[in-house]
Amino acid sequence: MKISPPVARTALTRAGGAPREMRLALEAQMYEAEKSWPQAIETYQALYRFYPEEIEYGLGLARAQAKGDNVNQALATLAALRRNGSGDDPRVDLCAADLAEARDDYPALLAAAESALKSAQKLQAPHLIALALRNRAWAQDKLGKDAGVLADYGEAARLYRQLKDPLGQASVHNELGSYYFNHGDFARAAPLYQQALVLFEGAGVKSGEIAALSNLANIAWEQDKRGEVKNRLETVLQLGRELGDPEREAWTLSALGTLQADMGQTAAALASYRDAIAVSERNGLEGQSAWSQREMAELLRLRGEYAEARRLAEQALAVEVRLKNRSGEAEALMRLGQVLRDSGDFAGARARLQAALSVSRRDKLDYTTACIEMELAILSLRENRPDDALPLLQGIVPILRNNDSKSGLALVDALRAEALSALHRGEEAHAALKNALAFAEAHPDTLEALAIRMSELRVLTAERQRAAAAVHTAALVKQVRQRELDGLLAQIALLQKQGLQNPGLQNPDQAAGVTAIR
Repeated sequence: MKISPPVARTALTRAGGAPREMRLALEAQMYEAEKSWPQAIETYQALYRFYPEEIEYGLGLARAQAKGDNVNQALATLAALRRNGSGDDPRVDLCAADLAEARDDYPALLAAAESALKSAQKLQAPHLIALALRNRAWAQDKLGKDAGVLADYGEAARLYRQLKDPLGQASVHNELGSYYFNHGDFARAAPLYQQALVLFEGAGVKSGEIAALSNLANIAWEQDKRGEVKNRLETVLQLGRELGDPEREAWTLSALGTLQADMGQTAAALASYRDAIAVSERNGLEGQSAWSQREMAELLRLRGEYAEARRLAEQALAVEVRLKNRSGEAEALMRLGQVLRDSGDFAGARARLQAALSVSRRDKLDYTTACIEMELAILSLRENRPDDALPLLQGIVPILRNNDSKSGLALVDALRAEALSALHRGEEAHAALKNALAFAEAHPDTLEALAIRMSELRVLTAERQRAAAAVHTAALVKQVRQRELDGLLAQIALLQKQGLQNPGLQNPDQAAGVTAIR
């Protein structure tokens, strides 16, 4: 069980007359709690050298070496433990599983979990069996092997209930919630996360509280509950800094960046993303850095900084492919497709989005699949292929409804309005646009509202509603400039140009007092 730095230091202070082994063990725990990895490695090495029969000292050494960026040394320590007669101890394989997860090496995680499970079953050790099952379920989920995930989590939960272990139960709830979340089933994920939070709070385990709160913030974000997101993120950031947890700090900074971008605080959002990337890179958190880069690429795309957005998206994609993170790979490909589409490379955009769709469908990432299909529909609209866009948009509605994604459904309606207007189905287009505008009016300061207003301008332009388009352009340009989103300004300029090409249409710049777009 992990202990806090103050507790570890107090215990060491009170152990002045204790035997040497006890003092060294307390020292090692103190350094580990304080994340002083060089000192922890040195102390565990001394313990392991003096007391080689104590497997926990060897495992502690491997943990410290891995945390201190000496993964190869950690693996060598585990190999030595196996050679010295500890090869059948499931704790060695469970430690190997931790090392594999830290590297996002899910095939290695799966192999280590299965080996640990066999050893634990031979020993009839229920706690170790449950932990091995959780590791195997997590690895299978990450590798897209769904068949045994629910069975493993179910058996682990049964064992923890039998053992009356609330922390074990909380961990299963949290991990199973993540399984459902990744498959777009928020209705099942949310109560599992909430149950985990209650159990972690009851036990005073802050690291567990952080995990559950972060996951609940993710769901609140997808369900457009911005106030709840902000409250949960602020709590997570405070807890993460209290624990000295760089991974959680980086995640929260990135999530805050996304929230700030949505609220129109563009400069603050870019600063948060840069801070998140810096914390990640400083602590060797490649997967976290890739996520932050993907999110920053999205904001840079809206700002029209296509070269930098593409660089970040490609950099994130390379990391996700190497780490075999399928959901991250799909999202990075989607971000790259968006950048290429907005910069005019429609063929390149379609290739990336189709590749993203293939990955998300293969791994049954339903919600991600819906998002990618929406981007493909947008691409079809930009290619003047509204007939291709409509079935894509209609197909993702059930997924969005299942996840209670009001913003997603509103965006679908706005895009349907564009497609229907292009097909001269005006009455249907206006009905769809009315639904979308209801969301935009209820959430006026969100990026989704801005996207809906852009669709409204496209409909007005297509229908040659000169006066309405001019007034709408003026209001939209003001909002976009306040947010410093030059990429959207360029799209408005293109729509203005298209409007001017219509015979008899007055100049929207003159009518609305709009100056030249940068």
